[in-house]
Amino acid sequence: MSKCCKFSLSPDFCMFNGAAIIEQDKNKIHFGLVRPEDTELRMKLFMAFATFLRDKNIAAVPVLTFSLLTQRQLLHYVSSLCKKISYSFKGEESDKKDFLVLRRFLAQGVAV
Repeated sequence: MSKCCKFSLSPDFCMFNGAAIIEQDKNKIHFGLVRPEDTELRMKLFMAFATFLRDKNIAAVPVLTFSLLTQRQLLHYVSSLCKKISYSFKGEESDKKDFLVLRRFLAQGVAV
């Protein structure tokens, strides 16, 4: 799957929900979850991924798998997301503040 067509989660969503994308290919995606027994989160991810496939005109049925994710793995994943994403703070001071708090939290968490 090309980079422009990859399903993604925001760093905020990942931190709040304890979720990360481990691997994906076309209609298949593997999530790591801090709480893999969280049925409500699994349904949210299913609906979001199904909507993504529909929007990209991919007719295949979505296939989701889940595995346990440690807090350290989550912090590493979110940290890598923050490096990849270019944030633009045009007039949104609260967004910039939230991002700086997240960066500080990640720096403390990864160092542990």
